Amino acid sequence: MLPQSDIEKLMKGIVEGPMSPSMGLERLLQLVGWFAQYYLNGEDYQARAIDHCMSYPPDAVVVLSGPWDESGDVPKVDSLENIKRIAFAAWFREVIAPGRTTHTPFVLNGETEQLPWMFEEALKHVREDDIVLVDCGARGIANTATQFDVLAPLGYKRLVTGTTDYHVARAFLTALERLPGANCTVVGVPYSEFPFDVTTTLIGEFRRILEYADRGDIASERELQMLFPCPVG
Repeated sequence: MLPQSDIEKLMKGIVEGPMSPSMGLERLLQLVGWFAQYYLNGEDYQARAIDHCMSYPPDAVVVLSGPWDESGDVPKVDSLENIKRIAFAAWFREVIAPGRTTHTPFVLNGETEQLPWMFEEALKHVREDDIVLVDCGARGIANTATQFDVLAPLGYKRLVTGTTDYHVARAFLTALERLPGANCTVVGVPYSEFPFDVTTTLIGEFRRILEYADRGDIASERELQMLFPCPVG
């Protein structure tokens, strides 16, 4: 759950911070409302996502690689966020297949430099034969859009995509634009498992969503009402 103090900080940061004129304060505030509902209903969202995937098993569970750990002098691929995304997606994959062995492909979708480490980390949770490696490009070139672009040729029609919860909305909108015809359920590691300032992170996400939507790189933020199992709308 996102505390009221964090919601107030979000509002203050948006109203007082710089923004592109094309975004408009109304659009930003609508996103704040959506995210507030998402965080207030996080447990319900996850439970409904599990129920949906148990009824409609996915063709694959995909882990989107996250940011590098840049806290030291040399960036490292084994960031806390990447470790937790892999563990969370593996946990979700098991939960939606209760009482049976699952061989649903566990797709590691990462930058060229991240994949060798991601593979070794995933072996802590899933069988080697179930792992599929997907290279979304080198560091500096890869992004969320390229991650979904490289999934298209694999032909998956029903996906679970694991990320971090602040990234759920943008990942879903990117999937809508880049994987037409596919059904993508996006789930995220709760922000409470990380030490970062979620309000600062979310303000950055709001601006990316609106900028990328205006460019046509992702679907419009209005499509968030389609996000299954969205707690609003």
